[in-house]
Amino acid sequence: MTIRLAVLGFFLFFSFVEMAASDSCEKDCNAECCQTIRITPWDKNTVCEPACKTTCEASKSACKLSGGALPTVAAPNTIELVEKALRASCASGFEVITKSVILSQGSYAAGSEVLLNDAKSLLVAAGLFGAREFDGVSIRWGRITAEGIAPDRDTIFISENYLGSNDLYSVATILGHEMIHVRQYRNLGTDNFKCEYTRKYLDCGACQDNGHPLEAEAYQWNTENNGTVANAVNSAAMNGGNQSNVGYTCYTPVGYCQYPSPAPVGWQCECSSPQGLIYGVFGTP
Repeated sequence: MTIRLAVLGFFLFFSFVEMAASDSCEKDCNAECCQTIRITPWDKNTVCEPACKTTCEASKSACKLSGGALPTVAAPNTIELVEKALRASCASGFEVITKSVILSQGSYAAGSEVLLNDAKSLLVAAGLFGAREFDGVSIRWGRITAEGIAPDRDTIFISENYLGSNDLYSVATILGHEMIHVRQYRNLGTDNFKCEYTRKYLDCGACQDNGHPLEAEAYQWNTENNGTVANAVNSAAMNGGNQSNVGYTCYTPVGYCQYPSPAPVGWQCECSSPQGLIYGVFGTP
């Protein structure tokens, strides 16, 4: 896929150059081709157009070789790539979508899976998933531009940004969201899920939020069950004798707000304001 996109990038460069405008050899391809979208407190995605980045990097390389600035090159967006791949197969279209999120799977030390296992155990203990639903499911850390992703049947990646954080609440709610996609894979069948996800992705203009029916079902699970997860985390903390380490108050740089359920002191939280969400941490009075 990388080689094919690179070839496409160079073809576009030499075939569709617009001579009226030019870019610096040192332009920031991430700034030009990526954007961060936060749909909910538990889902933040940095979306990069693969063809845009490939073409941008190709343009920079050619610019340096030529010793001067090169004209701007317009690259096709993800929707165009997905539509083209979809004509070959649904799996190809779905692969384009997931490759815009997954960067790599790193090498992690022994014991790094403890938080992932704790999150799974908490979801089962809270009655939100049956233990057998996790049979055969591979849950791993990954270097991804989202909080979590289920790129294939029974495969889940959780962002390595949570590795070593002890943020059981966030990992459990992300895992719960992705487990809804695992249910969808199993209910629809792997190929049907990929086809349906890809078609709805195109229908909603490349959305991966509540505008996408399969994502809406997963976000609905979060809306209905994140409070239960918070209570389960709190109960675990209290049973361990750490009652003084939980709080209901979220403190931000401009004020505070109260949450209906407690969370461990020091965990990230957010309060609404006229300017939007203001982030802070849980604390005690």
